[in-house]
Amino acid sequence: MFAILAAVGIDAGEQTRTDNSRKPGNHDELRYWLENMVWYHRFTNDEIATAMGLTKDEIIAAMKKFDIRPDNRPEKKDTVLTVLPYPGGRHPRIGFLEGAIDPQRETKISVFTPWDRDSYVVVEAEFKRIEATHWRSH
Repeated sequence: MFAILAAVGIDAGEQTRTDNSRKPGNHDELRYWLENMVWYHRFTNDEIATAMGLTKDEIIAAMKKFDIRPDNRPEKKDTVLTVLPYPGGRHPRIGFLEGAIDPQRETKISVFTPWDRDSYVVVEAEFKRIEATHWRSH
């Protein structure tokens, strides 16, 4: 695993930068989460760093290695909803931030609509109750 992460400049032994970040465990996880954060959630490098505990240089190197850019997201059929885990790193809420707890990866899902490629709904599970928290559009 260390060899794979080292190939894109990630020190597997390095401490995470925030309590709420989680480094990818291997090459496949790194690629998956970068695709999720860049292509779908349109995270900035700062937001990716917060979620993954990587430096900006590590993020840029990995994005270059995997050819992941905001402008090369694969096209999807217009009639399909896309559901992905919310990557954490930034609060998905627009309002009622007092009720927001650390936005951890995989505690929420994002539903991407077929009619607006740049909008999505974040749904969070809270005490076995599911509620839509907001509609985020950039």
